[in-house]
Order: sequence, then structure tokens, then C-alpha cells
Amino acid sequence: MEVAGPEEHRLDDLTAKLPAARGYLRDVVPDVHTPFFGARLDQRALLPGVDARLGHETFSEWLARR
Repeated sequence: MEVAGPEEHRLDDLTAKLPAARGYLRDVVPDVHTPFFGARLDQRALLPGVDARLGHETFSEWLARR
């Protein structure tokens, strides 16, 4: 079963928001040429398929509870 959140995000944005919420401020610099576990991915490769079950909690809501 594939599951996903209700929103679409860029991985570099999520990567920056989590440490920032904890007061750890660092720049996250995306590099579209860096492989992901050895594979070259396009920008939409990690998005869920059409049959994925979508949750209701947003990333911001989840982050606020952490």
C-alpha cells in the first residue's frame, strides 16, 4: 500500500523546514544532478501514484506536534 500526505512538497524544502523548526538554521542547496541512492530522478519521481492513500495531516501540522 502506498501512502502520502495531502500536500505536494519539494524534498529540499522539507529538508530545510525540519531542522529550522528546531532552531537549527542552515541553508539547503538543492542539486538536481546529485543521485538519490545512485539513481538520477526527475522532480516528480518521488510523488505518490494515483492509487495512493492520502492522509489528512499536512506537513506543517505534523511538524508543529514535534
